[in-house]
Amino acid sequence: MNAILGNTLRWTIILAGAFSAGAASALEPCGDAAPAYHCVHGSFRFWRNFAGSAMQGQAGMRKYGWPSHSASVGGFRFNAQVQARHIAAEHFGYEPARPEVDPESAVDYLLSQATSEAAIWSQHSNLARKLTVENGAVYDDGISVLMDFVDSSGPDAIAITVETTLEGEIQPCAYVRRDGDVREEPFDPAWMNDFRTEDNRARLGEIFAGLGG
Repeated sequence: MNAILGNTLRWTIILAGAFSAGAASALEPCGDAAPAYHCVHGSFRFWRNFAGSAMQGQAGMRKYGWPSHSASVGGFRFNAQVQARHIAAEHFGYEPARPEVDPESAVDYLLSQATSEAAIWSQHSNLARKLTVENGAVYDDGISVLMDFVDSSGPDAIAITVETTLEGEIQPCAYVRRDGDVREEPFDPAWMNDFRTEDNRARLGEIFAGLGG
């Protein structure tokens, strides 16, 4: 792990512990990313991702009324990783890796992420795998906060997550940003939650083909 990112993650966890007692009430919207934390130096785009009880302040999209798992160990450890990466990039000169993805394999990659990525499964409707299309190339921007993706502008991109419906069924959903507008594309549930079906490949392929044009 990059030293800057590693140290930022360490302090993120330490501060999370320090603020875990009742800190959720101190979390409020600010800046260009709605869920943010006000600190001494102004409006940092710190997502409301603190350990333990304070993690409840990061409720996620609350799609279909379900909250995120931010207050659980399985949730806040992934929140902390995303937050540390953001802080390190914004304030300490860290440049997150953006590996290029073969456009021919992007659809399979996204469906595989929806099927088995631990961060997505731990944080339904809160964390997502994001791919960005720029100048004809596809870049993997890693696990991202879904609310931030929906509220942000930028080049064409797609973020895929997993959601639980009102009926309790688990389904993938792609959030697609094209020409500055974001729309959601829910997919049907699948047997054993393996979303790598031919129907999903065909439909997601059509959606992905329209990006970057």
